[in-house]
Amino acid sequence: MSLKEKQQTILQVANSPYRLIEDSNNPQKIFEILNHAIADEAVISMKTKNAKWNLCRDGFSDLCNIYEIHLIQINEIAVELADRARMLHFQPIGSISDFLAHSRLSETPGIVPDAFQLLSDHESIIRFFREDFRDCKNIYEEICTSQVLIKSIRLHEKMAWMLRSFSKKRENH
Repeated sequence: MSLKEKQQTILQVANSPYRLIEDSNNPQKIFEILNHAIADEAVISMKTKNAKWNLCRDGFSDLCNIYEIHLIQINEIAVELADRARMLHFQPIGSISDFLAHSRLSETPGIVPDAFQLLSDHESIIRFFREDFRDCKNIYEEICTSQVLIKSIRLHEKMAWMLRSFSKKRENH
């Protein structure tokens, strides 16, 4: 094979739209992990909105501000997860029915979540994402998706810490 032919082959491989995901040993599993994570973010976002919209207790202003910050962070996580799916040439889920079908969080219609329920949900997401991280890194060898999950875990840990701190503050007063 001539040098020019080798260069053309390298360019063809590099320009293949599926090259990134082919580096993983199971692209479909990576996509499933991303869709579950996106669904979890959509559900916790809606639960946080519900909690914010239905606040009616002491500490309203503080908790309202916390929820607003969380909604921004949750949205950032969801966008980054969806962007990662698109980078890997998959179309992320986007319908409400898909979110409910893929989420690992439970929801009870008619019940307004409080700070304790949201704290529990953030802790569940942290556990889910840690398992997803281990699978991406160790089983599927997908390091970049692993890093997106680590960043998401860090943000959920911060949100959980904020809710825990608020709850302890309320207990002490």
